[in-house]
Amino acid sequence: MPAGSRSHTKYRRERAGRYIASHQKTLNYKPGDEWSYTNTGYNLLAILVQRVSGKSLAEFTHDNIFSPLGMQATSWRDDFQRIVPNRAIAYEQANGSEHQLMPFENAYGNGGLLTTVDDLLRWNDRFSAPKIGDSSFVKSELEPGRLNDGRALFYAAGLFLTEHDGAREISHSGATAGYRAWLGFYPDRQLSVAVLCNSAEAHPVTLAHKVVDVYLLPRAINPPDPLTLLSPPAWKASTRIVATTAPSRSIEKTASSSPTASFRSFPFQPQPSSSRPRAIYSKSQRMQPVNRLPCAS
Repeated sequence: MPAGSRSHTKYRRERAGRYIASHQKTLNYKPGDEWSYTNTGYNLLAILVQRVSGKSLAEFTHDNIFSPLGMQATSWRDDFQRIVPNRAIAYEQANGSEHQLMPFENAYGNGGLLTTVDDLLRWNDRFSAPKIGDSSFVKSELEPGRLNDGRALFYAAGLFLTEHDGAREISHSGATAGYRAWLGFYPDRQLSVAVLCNSAEAHPVTLAHKVVDVYLLPRAINPPDPLTLLSPPAWKASTRIVATTAPSRSIEKTASSSPTASFRSFPFQPQPSSSRPRAIYSKSQRMQPVNRLPCAS
C-alpha cells in the first residue's frame, strides 16, 4: 500500500502484497532460525494460489473447500463494498458510545473471511471425518513446524497447537477492525467451539475457554450454569458462541436484555456425527444477533 494512503482505501490485493514485501530490504533472521507470525505471508500465499490454479483465492476455495464441506454461508471479503445479506456490523466503544468500526479494504488471505459459527463447525468436522483430502492430509496440517536446530514450534499449517487445562487444543484467534473471532478443536474430547463477536471490546479466547470449561469439568450432580460462566464484559454487542460435542445432555439457553430469558434441556439421543447435538449459548443485547462475520486469522 503506497505510503501516505489510508488503510481503508480500496486497492488491489496482489499489488499491495507485492508492494509491502518488496519494501522489506533485509530479512529479520535466516530462514528456519526463528519463527514469527506474518500477515504478509498469508497475503502472498493467496497470490500463489491464484498464479498456480488460475483462479482467485475466493474462487478456488469456493470450488474446492467451502462447497464440498457444505459451508454455504462462507466467502471472502474480496470486495468490501459488496452487500452481504445478514452481515453483522462491527463496533467499538469510543467516548462513551458505540461507533462502527468496519474493515474497508479488499486485502484478504491473512483474514477477511465472511462466515458463520455453523460453517466454522463444519470446517472442524473434517478433523474427524475428512471430506477434502484424507486422514494423511489432515495429519500433515497438524504437523508442527521445526526450526533449523530441530526445535518444534507450537504452530502448524495455520493452526496453534497448545493445551488448555491439560487438554490438547488446536485453535486460532483473529481480529480485524471491530470483529473478534476464535475457533478451537479438542481432539481427545471431540469438542469444537466457535466464537464470533462484533465488538472490539470482546475477548473471544476468554469466552471460548469458559465454554470449554463447562465440558471439561468433572461431571457434577449440579453442573454450573453455562450462561453465568459466559457473562461477558459490559459491551453492547452481539456474541454468538456455539459448542458441539456429544455430552450426556444437550442444552440450549438464550438471554437478552429483557427479563424473558429461557432455558431448555433435553436428554441426549445418539445421532450420526454429521448431526451432532449442539449446545448454543447466545448473549444478545442491543444489536441484532450475529449471523455472519469476517474472521481474521
